[in-house]
Amino acid sequence: MILPEVLIHIIFSYYNCIINEYNITYGTLKKSIQLNKIYYLVTKSSIYKKYFINAKIIANYISEYYAYQKEYEYNLGLPWFIMENPILIDILFTNYNLPHTFSSYLYLSDSKMEKDIKNILNILPKCVNSAYGKVRCRTNISPLYAACINENIQLYIIEILLQYGANIHQPILIFEKQYHILTDLRYNISSTRYNKIKQLFQKYNKNNLKINNNYE
Repeated sequence: MILPEVLIHIIFSYYNCIINEYNITYGTLKKSIQLNKIYYLVTKSSIYKKYFINAKIIANYISEYYAYQKEYEYNLGLPWFIMENPILIDILFTNYNLPHTFSSYLYLSDSKMEKDIKNILNILPKCVNSAYGKVRCRTNISPLYAACINENIQLYIIEILLQYGANIHQPILIFEKQYHILTDLRYNISSTRYNKIKQLFQKYNKNNLKINNNYE
């Protein structure tokens, strides 16, 4: 007997078989790996195999990129906390040294960074817009902002984030006041990099919304 896909999804979600993008912890991933392995061995269904593999991949990645994970898991225990996993912020702050920025590596090759980002986003697409990061007096920092402000990150990596749905209109907060990413970047990166990033933002402004340079 083959259950309807919708019913399978409900059952899997309840038993932590499907990864919940707002609850990525070592514990939930371990449980997902164990359950899907058992279900696959019993049924030989490819859907269990897929979820087993995905959970293993993400478990390996959060072990590798761990800079924010412990604090993130602690915050998940707070009743008001809902946030996508900050793993991409960790990757994109590599070799960037300002207060409140963290990364698991001092250096990553461009090819490894590209590969890991794509692998993660293929499984956890929502984490492209996590707002978990901080930079000095700035909060609400997304992977897109981290990639733009960190001049060690190649422009094609920024374009990959945009291709995966990074929100160019997601503001950052400076002393709790909203600013568009471009407003802050204008004064904190080279003019050449700023102009190229602005062109990318215009290219991926799919809804033709006005790209405000100031939220004031």
